[in-house]
Amino acid sequence: MDFPRPLRSCTLCRQRKIKCDRQQPCGNCVRVEAQCVYPAGHGRAPKRPRKAVEARLLAQLAKLETIVKRIEGQSPNATQSSTLEATADTSNPTVEQQFGRLVIDDMQSCYVSSTPWMRLGDEVRMLADGLKMG
Repeated sequence: MDFPRPLRSCTLCRQRKIKCDRQQPCGNCVRVEAQCVYPAGHGRAPKRPRKAVEARLLAQLAKLETIVKRIEGQSPNATQSSTLEATADTSNPTVEQQFGRLVIDDMQSCYVSSTPWMRLGDEVRMLADGLKMG
């Protein structure tokens, strides 16, 4: 997204399309004895606090790495039992909890049936969205 360039020349110089020395008052306005008025612009857009965004993204990344390591350490039977436990906890399980989820992204699809993997996918999506915004 391109932001409009900030207005730095005074109103008279901009109207006359001449170079403004950006003094207060500028030399051209003094020479023609005109009132020198600068537009009340916002200048540059305020910068986002990048360190806070980066810290939040790094914390999410560390959390995802921990989840991946924990899931990698589970045997296939443990993954299935955790899925069954998560489904048994709710009185009205959702279709997603019962059957998993079909993930379609960039012309590829993947069926995810394990609750830990679905959570990991959600976390990765949130992290990717954070990177796009940041």
